[in-house]
Amino acid sequence: MAAPTGFSRTQIILHWTIAVLILLSDGMSTAWRAVERGTYTDADFTTGTVLHIVFGVSVLLLAIWRVALRLRHGAPAPDPAEPKALQMLAAIVQFVLYATLFLMPITGMMAWGGGVIAAGEWHQAVKMVLIVAVTLHVAGALVHHFFWKTDVLKRMLGMA
Repeated sequence: MAAPTGFSRTQIILHWTIAVLILLSDGMSTAWRAVERGTYTDADFTTGTVLHIVFGVSVLLLAIWRVALRLRHGAPAPDPAEPKALQMLAAIVQFVLYATLFLMPITGMMAWGGGVIAAGEWHQAVKMVLIVAVTLHVAGALVHHFFWKTDVLKRMLGMA
């Protein structure tokens, strides 16, 4: 099967939906600190806590769907303007992004639902990895758009 020239509309929608959910899912800090201190009460369970949980589970389900679509439909081949070393870096960053989309919700569920404090620490560590990976991902898209003048960014915006 030849690589597609662009992403499907569903793949693009999933990409941006997951990005928005991650950006909006920062409401667990107060409740988690109370759990770690052993002082957690129902008052610590806020709307932000509920949204964090709902968004986290949603990210996991959407990531599963996204991987299934990628396995079924594939993804565009790397742009030939991109040096081979950067193509390899992009593949690594892409793998790390997908891994964090699974590890974040799973460690969060283990910590919150399973009471595994160490999983909460892993959740925070994976969050830092996610921030670095997203930064590299965005930087790569911007380099493609402004330096190499390719359509990589436009493909993910559904404009190519």
